[in-house]
Amino acid sequence: MKKIKTGFSMVELLFVMAVMAALAAIAIPNLSGGQDAATATALKSDAKNFINTVNAEKLLNDGSVIITASIADGDTYGSHAVHFTDATTTIAMADESGTCTEGYSIKVENSAFTTKDVTYNSCTDSAPKLVAGT
Repeated sequence: MKKIKTGFSMVELLFVMAVMAALAAIAIPNLSGGQDAATATALKSDAKNFINTVNAEKLLNDGSVIITASIADGDTYGSHAVHFTDATTTIAMADESGTCTEGYSIKVENSAFTTKDVTYNSCTDSAPKLVAGT
């Protein structure tokens, strides 16, 4: 009677495990980079939303900007509630030298994403930009 071989040999199983380990080594760093890109996009979105809020408040206050030290998620800015994605925003006058007296600057930072911040200066920038974290 002839013996029928069933299953895989140890060498075949080790080969499959080595291929799977190589694929995992390639995929894991790529997935973690996507998380940073998503956080950066969320910070830019927060900045754009806050810019719209500041501009709405400027309209309500005859063009003046309300300056506060720091604004976190759930705080209010003027008469508007502010919602951020795990971020803190700082607003200040953009240029106090007189060339752009009604301008303002904002900085959006996330404590878990320390390598990058988002900044915007109403006098010089057309859109929020990603900069090195401080």
